[in-house]
Amino acid sequence: MTLRETFATFPRDLFAGTVAFLVAMPLCIGIANASGVEPFAGLLSGIIGGLIVALLSGSHLSVSGLAAELVVIVVDGIANKLGSFSTFLMAVMLAGMIQFGFGMLKARRFAAYVPSSVIKSMLAAIGLLLIIKQIPLAAGFANGGAHVATQTPGTFDTPFGAMSLAACAVAVLCLAILAAWETKAIRRFTLVRALPTPLAVVMLGIAITLVLDFAAPGFAPPAEHRVLLPSLASLAALNAAFA
Repeated sequence: MTLRETFATFPRDLFAGTVAFLVAMPLCIGIANASGVEPFAGLLSGIIGGLIVALLSGSHLSVSGLAAELVVIVVDGIANKLGSFSTFLMAVMLAGMIQFGFGMLKARRFAAYVPSSVIKSMLAAIGLLLIIKQIPLAAGFANGGAHVATQTPGTFDTPFGAMSLAACAVAVLCLAILAAWETKAIRRFTLVRALPTPLAVVMLGIAITLVLDFAAPGFAPPAEHRVLLPSLASLAALNAAFA
């Protein structure tokens, strides 16, 4: 594309990129949680895939970033096969070098020899894994069974741990929107047709949490029920997060 063509499509590209960013950001964090690594690692991987890989690909229509299909490979590689996260990162780098070499050799045609049943069954298994790991969070329980130190009006004890009513309500409301967003009765509205369903759900969850934090902090989901990202208030904190 010429510079003039780039600027001509920039408004639409900006909107599409913003939508992809707002949908991909929680997806990256969710896949990191499912893989058993820090949420910041998923966020960093999404940035590398979305910016660096996209710029180097040379394609105007490429979609790059985290892949949910790799969750099982990451979990098994860290826990059983390789033993540590740093060793796993080295394996990822070597795999990338091999993949780059196959690309230079125009060897992508060999992917056609992988049976489609293997790919479809793996995708189905990953979908089940993500759903199973998200069910406790959707039911209002803390990340990884974390202990909620302070009892708040919005949480109550159960045999399975502290349950947040706000987190459970947000999950139920978002599931209802996902189910109703594509119906004819809702699609009559221009805003609904212009707004992708995942983006609407993400914005709703963020808005409800912020409103509760401001208006009724006692009923807002506690920190243990949220994705815990490191505070990057200084360069030293950023270096610590990278480490």
